Amino acid sequence: MKLWIGAETQEDVIDRFRVVRKELELTINKKIEDKTYDIEIEGWDVIVILRDDFDFKEIFKLSKKRRTMDFRLQLDYLMFTQSDQFTQKKMVFSLLLRSLNLLREKGAGSDGISQLIADVAEIGSKNGWE
Repeated sequence: MKLWIGAETQEDVIDRFRVVRKELELTINKKIEDKTYDIEIEGWDVIVILRDDFDFKEIFKLSKKRRTMDFRLQLDYLMFTQSDQFTQKKMVFSLLLRSLNLLREKGAGSDGISQLIADVAEIGSKNGWE
């Protein structure tokens, strides 16, 4: 399993978001990339919507047949811009956990997704992101 984080964002926050995204991806992928989870998807891809408008709506699609998913989840733009980097990491981490819980609600490999959530939660606890 491998996490990839993308963004639908505005130019004024892209650099701050990039720093947060990079650390979260590297830290989480260190723990999960060599593990096999019994989940009906190829990878864990999340697109964060970080804008001061509402032009982009949240989306969640899961295709077990194609083994793909599409997460596009909203992050509070104003709170992100007014927060320090540590709080921004906590915000994005919370969004990542939300994506996994949505995946579980859609019925994607309950045992595998539960283990993935547990592994990711452990990372969050160790780093103070939860």
